[in-house]
Amino acid sequence: MILEYKKAVISKIIETALEIFSTKGTRDLTMAEIAEKLGVSKGALYSYFTSKDEILKEIYQSGRQIIRKILCASSDADDFTQAMEKIYQLTIEKYDKYIRIYFELLALATHDEKIKKIVKDDYEKDFDVTHEFIQNLISKKKIRTDVDSRILAQLFRSLWMGASEKLVLGYDPAEVHENWITSTSLALGAR
Repeated sequence: MILEYKKAVISKIIETALEIFSTKGTRDLTMAEIAEKLGVSKGALYSYFTSKDEILKEIYQSGRQIIRKILCASSDADDFTQAMEKIYQLTIEKYDKYIRIYFELLALATHDEKIKKIVKDDYEKDFDVTHEFIQNLISKKKIRTDVDSRILAQLFRSLWMGASEKLVLGYDPAEVHENWITSTSLALGAR
């Protein structure tokens, strides 16, 4: 019962911080603002997280779980185009706020070693999830099999981040969607 309560509180903190980060940004945000939005004291917030960086790390871990769910749900599709459609739709529905934070933190990582470590560690873990997804598509012969799976995973991740970047910058979602389907099909050799 206590463990469930603690998980619920942590989830609420992450949800609230994510909401604030995605609208205000992360750089000037303080633990005091997160506590105020939650309606708790800073001390109560500090009993769960010792710093804003810890909250960011937890948000990244939550984001990675969403990425894993998106890729797993998409790998069950009957064909490659359906899989890419699912990835695009689920990214917009479930991952939008995380994308915005990712790009902001990527910029901050150029000047902040703690943030750089969080982003780099997250990148490696995301790559592992993406590589597993690509290996699954290769084993089902849904994409080309003549290229190393790690290279295809890197290419896929680059295409995904490129599409995400365009969405964050406000490009027409229909155009981004069409480019996503076409570029992934061309690059990965959909079968």
